[in-house]
Amino acid sequence: MTSVAWNATLILIYLLFNCSTTTSHKDFRSSIGKVYGESTPDDKKEIIELNRLMVDAIIEEDMERLLPYIHPKLGIWVDLKSEWTKEQFVKDLKNPEGYINVYFLSTEKLRKKKNSMTANSVKDILLKSNGFYLDLYFDEGECELDIKFRSAKNYENDLIHPVFKKMNNKWYIYRLL
Repeated sequence: MTSVAWNATLILIYLLFNCSTTTSHKDFRSSIGKVYGESTPDDKKEIIELNRLMVDAIIEEDMERLLPYIHPKLGIWVDLKSEWTKEQFVKDLKNPEGYINVYFLSTEKLRKKKNSMTANSVKDILLKSNGFYLDLYFDEGECELDIKFRSAKNYENDLIHPVFKKMNNKWYIYRLL
């Protein structure tokens, strides 16, 4: 077999094993379920778009695109116990072994860190979901999402509910998934 044919065979094998088993997040279907509290159609639309941006940033491993949507004074909650300033978030993103890169983006690193073969990064949990329904809870300039997966429902409780805050007529991400 020539080297060109061998290389083509290796590429084909790689594509078969790595592309056929992963659902493309661009095929995700995100549907609005119930909406609680008072909101405008624009508010609902902006929240859905911010959530989509957050999901895309996680799956595409491009968390820097979230920076314009983190309020400089409010900061961001990265989990239920950890509130960070925007500067702390930026600093952590630069660390390949930082919280965001491990817990959100790399199942392999997370499993090693936790010494658990069942741990999954937020990215992989989202990929397993095959899309989701969103219930929106609006309350005085704030919106919390309850995410219901289309499949892999046993992973729903592994994520926290994202929260968005409206400041000066602009919505910001206040708590990540």
